[in-house]
Amino acid sequence: SPLAAAVPAVQRSKAEDRMGAASDVLNVLATAIIIGWQAWTVSQHSKSFPKSLWTGETNAPLNEACARVFYVMRWTVFLTIFIIIAKIIVSISRMVDSCARACAPCLSILLIVDIFAEVAKVIFFFWGMFVVLTTDEHQVRKQCPDLWVCAWWSFLGFFILSMVLACCMMCVGIFGVAATSGLDEMRPGNAAPHEKTPLVGVPTPTQVATKV
Repeated sequence: SPLAAAVPAVQRSKAEDRMGAASDVLNVLATAIIIGWQAWTVSQHSKSFPKSLWTGETNAPLNEACARVFYVMRWTVFLTIFIIIAKIIVSISRMVDSCARACAPCLSILLIVDIFAEVAKVIFFFWGMFVVLTTDEHQVRKQCPDLWVCAWWSFLGFFILSMVLACCMMCVGIFGVAATSGLDEMRPGNAAPHEKTPLVGVPTPTQVATKV
């Protein structure tokens, strides 16, 4: 019946909603852990944190390789924190109607700035990947090994890991769809007619001979 057929669809929708919510929570937790690690690592080499995110002042002179890594790391942390604050303000303003009406012009400007910050973050990500791939690892490990490990994972390690996970999820999805299709074809009601399958409504030779 239509009602019985709708029940599995509703169950799948609820399961997808739960998976989506769990994915959002994991994404927020992973982002918080990564940005916390980046901020703590940058603060270890900053003269005054978080002021040094803007000024770039370090607590000790860095060699050229460490200075390159520190520069791209501090701007990445700065942009990420700015984006998080902007998203929190926009989310709260949207949930409160009075704030949404009173701060509509400011929210529009903030959304535009947030978009530019997201674009800048992507640019810094590829720039950081370039810096990690082209910086002398020996010089960085000699003076600031913690900064190098954090930068490598931030711009290269997590990217590789996410690509591997995406490929695994895609393979699981493909095999899942194939398995589901195979099970549907094996069900008696969905079997395709073949030479040995009697056609409904067509008399067999025995029935014709009996009538004659």
